[in-house]
Amino acid sequence: MKYISLLLLTILFSCSTVVERDFERVQTDEYYRDSGAAVYFLPLIPQWRDYSSASQCSRSTQIRYLNIKNLMTSFSLDHQNASQIQYAFNKIYREKAKGMDRSPTLKEVEQIFFSANDLVSATGGYLKRPKFKNVNIIWFDSYRENLSRLSRLMNSKSMLQGRPIFVSTCFLEDEMKSMMKKANVVFEGAFFVDFSYLTYFDEAGELTSEESLYIRSYLEKSVKNIRIYSNSKRPSFVKGRYKFIKY
Repeated sequence: MKYISLLLLTILFSCSTVVERDFERVQTDEYYRDSGAAVYFLPLIPQWRDYSSASQCSRSTQIRYLNIKNLMTSFSLDHQNASQIQYAFNKIYREKAKGMDRSPTLKEVEQIFFSANDLVSATGGYLKRPKFKNVNIIWFDSYRENLSRLSRLMNSKSMLQGRPIFVSTCFLEDEMKSMMKKANVVFEGAFFVDFSYLTYFDEAGELTSEESLYIRSYLEKSVKNIRIYSNSKRPSFVKGRYKFIKY
């Protein structure tokens, strides 16, 4: 199974095709890295393939996946901290790229990686982890076409019984907040987990064929009761034990 997953992921990440090369100028920074940081990166997915099968959506923002297993091995990290480095890397990368009329250079990408690593080592990372006994995980994507229903959910008594955590495989945190503000959905005090934190590696660091969120890895040990709300089906990308509620 491990080798099948490796084959599938290799096809997904590396098959940029001859067609792409006919229409795009090759940037050598994307194909060559001259430092040890190269082992911590997975190949860049072409933007037109940056698609979430779980939520059936194309993403407006491209992310770079890191090799979680190599991070765990090299820096003696657990799955959560390695995933935090990936999340921090993408956040810093986006912020840096905003003020540029080009993609960050090879040297800049490596600097971003080591900055992300240092940040997680010093602070634990950008992504906050709930410590509450009861949490309500809300699959935001299942409500994206029906935000009025999401608004009713957030105003229900159920949300008083656990701290809300919005999860999305389609949108970044800022995009979720913007959509909810426009729809007058209450989200003060909520936590957010977007696809920048999702990885293709399980909690043991083994490669899989799908990006996933391992909730026991993400949540603090003090969390005892986990409920997941969805407007449609059960979110298959969320791994772990929880109570599923369709709302």
